[in-house]
Amino acid sequence: MPAFSYYDIPGYKEAVDREASLRMNDFVRDHQILCGLKVKPMTLRHLLLLEAVESPFVSNADVEAVHVPQFLWIVSVDFEPMGSRRLRNLRVRRKRKSVIRRSRRLRALQAISDIQSYVETAFWDAPQGKQRDKAPYASWVAMITHQIGKSYGALPAGGMLQQIMDMPLTIVWQLVRCIHKEADPDALLDNRSSMVVHEYLARQNGEEWP
Repeated sequence: MPAFSYYDIPGYKEAVDREASLRMNDFVRDHQILCGLKVKPMTLRHLLLLEAVESPFVSNADVEAVHVPQFLWIVSVDFEPMGSRRLRNLRVRRKRKSVIRRSRRLRALQAISDIQSYVETAFWDAPQGKQRDKAPYASWVAMITHQIGKSYGALPAGGMLQQIMDMPLTIVWQLVRCIHKEADPDALLDNRSSMVVHEYLARQNGEEWP
């Protein structure tokens, strides 16, 4: 009798293949299409900007159609922050108005679903947060940029800092995983594709799966 393999579990190979594709995509592309608009892969900078405007797409708040234009402009390839010199440029202002105008014509439920999928993909390999008893000694962004910069032989300042801030989150989380694994070869880094295995084994044992 042949040895049992996870690849014998229905859906596991497809989950692994999808996971591999998601992890590779942002290494070879500089933009993608979201809701019919050209956007960048989500970055640390995008995340901070979205948190600053309290976008519900990166929090647990309820999402409404009114939040769609704001999100799409921030991740747009033409985005410029408020107050920047480039935003005073007539062409850039027209781009901003165009993105907002087109996003308001979208079907709200479909646009919200597409954006949520985009965010979910960006956080595919994100580390799971742990409850802390003490206040953090630095921002989580500082911790990540320090960790990546130190591990790859450069201080996270100046150009290096900007590179990390504009690095797709899908790549950031993979680098963090590699750093953790190198520091602790015995560390268990679970994959989302493993959820297929957990669900299958739970069913086989007659257990309820969340």
